[in-house]
Amino acid sequence: MPPERQAWCDTTSDVGRLMLAIMAGIAEFERSLSASAAMTGSNVKANGTKFGRPSALDAGERRKIADRYSADETLAELARDYGLGKQRSGAFYSENNFRTGE
Repeated sequence: MPPERQAWCDTTSDVGRLMLAIMAGIAEFERSLSASAAMTGSNVKANGTKFGRPSALDAGERRKIADRYSADETLAELARDYGLGKQRSGAFYSENNFRTGE
């Protein structure tokens, strides 16, 4: 047999077919693990579990910030007053709708 053709990857031999079956079984097992993990994550999220970093502000503070922002204060001023970094104030802005007050 030529050196570039090895028995374990030759699917015409018994060993090659066995290796192919083993790899297919491992792939199927990994796929089922991934699917069950995704299903568990979606179930947890459907039950109302919050993911990510906890909010640095409570509901009252968010309401005050929304009111001040609608009165033309900048995010930089609000972030400084509430001790938030620039990244957190931007995240607050994108998570909240100031026009409807939600």
